[in-house]
Order: sequence, then structure tokens, then C-alpha cells
Amino acid sequence: MELHDWLLRSRFISRSEYADILNAEFKGTWSGAEFDTNGFVRIAQADQLDVAVARKHPIGAVLDRALPLLAKQVYARAGVSDLSELVFMWQQWHVTNLEPIVNHPTSCRFGANLHVNRLEKKLAAWFITNAKVRGNSIIKNADVVVIPEGSSAFYAGLAIAAYRTHVSLITSNGALYCEYLANPALARSFSDFHVIGGLADLDRDRRLPENGGMFGLQSEETYKRAIQDRPQATVIVMPVTGLLPEEGPFALAEETGALKLSIIRDGLDSGVRELVFVADYSKHLESELRSDRYGKPIMRPRAWRELLEQEQGRISLTTAPPAQLREIMKHAALVHPAARKSLDILQTGVEWSAEVAAYNRSAWKFGRQFCDEDGRLLFHEAYTCDDHVACELRQLAQCR
Repeated sequence: MELHDWLLRSRFISRSEYADILNAEFKGTWSGAEFDTNGFVRIAQADQLDVAVARKHPIGAVLDRALPLLAKQVYARAGVSDLSELVFMWQQWHVTNLEPIVNHPTSCRFGANLHVNRLEKKLAAWFITNAKVRGNSIIKNADVVVIPEGSSAFYAGLAIAAYRTHVSLITSNGALYCEYLANPALARSFSDFHVIGGLADLDRDRRLPENGGMFGLQSEETYKRAIQDRPQATVIVMPVTGLLPEEGPFALAEETGALKLSIIRDGLDSGVRELVFVADYSKHLESELRSDRYGKPIMRPRAWRELLEQEQGRISLTTAPPAQLREIMKHAALVHPAARKSLDILQTGVEWSAEVAAYNRSAWKFGRQFCDEDGRLLFHEAYTCDDHVACELRQLAQCR
């Protein structure tokens, strides 16, 4: 979110003051341009390389030089003394609210996915960094965390910056690296930030980068070395395009699936404390098997079952249920997902949507799959009563 938009949202400027700032940003920047009788710009041949006809003045220069009286009012309303403190406050707001400071284009799949089920992704991210699971949060302070590409993983990275300290990040998530470069408040939240290189993804049919990450053998080998380095990786946050009880995790493209599988195997082999899949309810609908929405499973069903059995206690799933179910769960008595074969156990007389029913069928099975050696549930459903991320989430701590 740009600074002047944040000022308006935060009630530090009024609508008319917002217009004054925008006018001052553009004022004078096209004084040397020529326009025809219809108002369209004339571009002389000599000016072809100077493509900016209307280049905005930076808002900082506008406030301090063009609108000094307004600047004083804004600083007083925000409770800061100068522009640098205001900018820091703006940057920190993005960290606290798990909001990207960079505008990512929605013309590619990744940029569009940042806005799909956004609240659910934030809830899952909040859960893995805050909720108490087996006595502590899934991601602890000073952990070494692996985060590949994916919008759910992106929000997990933002949550780490907001709620954890001294975390070292290992990532091939291009958007998360953009945030690191663009927002000093986010950058200073990490102890170290390791960027995994490789082949930048490219949809060769559309000629667009769709997945927002790095892939290929170089990425796989670099991840393997980084995971095994001292200090070793402690947690892997794994996003998915789909995750179903029998089929396991999905990926849209062969290159993304190969990288996910490589990270999973290398991480578990090297002794990571936890591999946590992050998702939202839309990734758990068996009806999507007939569509291309999830892509293909990254491993065979038998390999998935064996993985859960062999690594019991180290693999978990954090997701956010549909809004209708979240609202009911807030008021209903806690019911173990494995006992929730019928949603009537939560509340009778409710007309459940087909989407909720489909999600719950998977949740019922997940409740039987994801448990540790002591029988504690490792399938976590993050839910809340409103759209504020940092609110209390209840979880069922004990398995059947």
C-alpha cells in the first residue's frame, strides 16, 4: 500500500487532503510537455527516450516542501515528529498487518493468488507463528525456516517477520524477497535471509512468470545444501495447490512439484523438527480432482501414506476452514475433526453449503491422519470471529 493510501486509511489525512497531495505530486511535472487540441501529448522525436510525461514528485518532498502546513498536521495526527518517523510507521504497519508493501501484478497466477482467500491464508500464517502446539508455537524464535514459492508461504513469511524474532529464512519465494528489499521494517525482523537461486519460473505458453519462484536442479541442490548447513533448518513451511487425505500434496507444474518433493525429502532426512503444510479450505475439496485446479499429486498415494506413518509427529497441516464453519466453530463446543463425520455434531438446523460439507469430509479424514506418537492432533484449523488477524484462536490439543 502506497504511503498516501495508508495515510488516508489510517485517518491521518482527509479526502480533500488526499486530493491535495496527489495534485501536488503531479503539479509541474508536465510543464515542459506539449499537448494537442484534444489534450493528447505530443512526443518530439528527440524526447523518445524520456518516457515519463508526468513523473510524480515523491510524497516526502511534497509534504515537506510543497505542503509544509499539512505535513505538520499529519505528523501531529500520527504522533510522530518528522517524515522519517512517519515512513517507519508506514513500513511497520505492513509488517504488523501481514500486508505486502509491494504491489504485485495480478496478471500472473501468483499475484492474483495473493488476493484469493487472503484472510484464510493470514489465519494459517498467524497460527503457525503464534498458536501453542505441544507447548510452543510451530515456528519458534531463532528457528531456521525454509519457505519455497506460493502465496500461503508468502503470508507465512510475513507472519514470521511480525511475530517471531531472530529467525533465519531460506527461501526461493521471489515476492518475499521483494518485500525484504522494499521494506526495511520487514528486513530487520530476520536474523539472516538466504535467497535460493535457480531457473526463474516461466510459463512458456503465456510467456509469464506464474509461480513467483526459482526451480530446477540448481534450486534443488542449493536447497539441499542450505537445509543441511550449520545451523541446520528446523522447520519447513510447505505450500500446496491442493492437499487431499488419500492423494497427499499437489503441484500445478512438474517443476514446482519436483522442488517441493526434493525439499520434503531433504528436510526430513536432515532431521528438521517439523514439516508444516499450509493451506486454506479451498485446497481440500475432493470435487476438484476432476479439474485442473490442483494439478497433480507430487507423490504416489502409497508413498504419501508411508511418509505420514514413518514421520509421525514431524508432519502437520495448518489450514483455515470456510467462513461459515469458522463462525460456528467459534461458538460451538470443541469437537475433534475425526469425530466430525456429520456437521450436525457442531450445530443442528444449519444449512451447510456444499463447499463446507466437502471441506469437512477431508477434515474428518485429516483428523485421523495427523497425530503424533502421543496421540496429539497435528491437523490444525485456524478460525476467528472477525477479519483481525491477531485474535485468539482455539485449538483442540488432544486426540481421541
